Amino acid sequence: MFALGIRERHWRRRKLPCRLLRGRRLRCDSCTSKIGRARQIADIDCYSIPALTRYEDRNSMAHSLEVRHPFLDHRLVDFALNLPTELKLNRGWSKLILRESFPELPDQIRWRRDKWGFVTPEEAWLKREFSEFVKETFRKSLLADLGIVDGGAFLSYYEAFRQGRPMTSYSEIARAVITEAWAKEYLS
Repeated sequence: MFALGIRERHWRRRKLPCRLLRGRRLRCDSCTSKIGRARQIADIDCYSIPALTRYEDRNSMAHSLEVRHPFLDHRLVDFALNLPTELKLNRGWSKLILRESFPELPDQIRWRRDKWGFVTPEEAWLKREFSEFVKETFRKSLLADLGIVDGGAFLSYYEAFRQGRPMTSYSEIARAVITEAWAKEYLS
């Protein structure tokens, strides 16, 4: 999508519109580090954007919907990549320029911190709903039979997780359970 060398030269020549900077006179190449910009470009080209647009495309096709991505317009992406870091992150606020660009929105909406993406309640599921499944699965574990996992040690770790002890991670529990289910399906 973006060739770093060509775009870098282009960004250095561009001037940012002063009205959008709200009086801040900052030069483009003095703000964002090359590493930060390279990470943003890699994210746009290789990581989150391709994955998210793929899911969005598949979901929209499944429901016969036309979906637009207004924040992925190439002019807006170029502009945002070119912005100084201080306009993206400042005083603990992300997307600062976007928040400041819509004064007509009520402050309680513009300055929210409690917005979250979609998260699954895996931790709660593993502690409650799947508790018996996890215990039963590891009482007769194929991974233990193969010498990959110590079933007793795993069940102790799982109990510590269920009791809320620190240093136990739901993602480690989930990975082990998924691997055990996979092994039973494909290795037995």
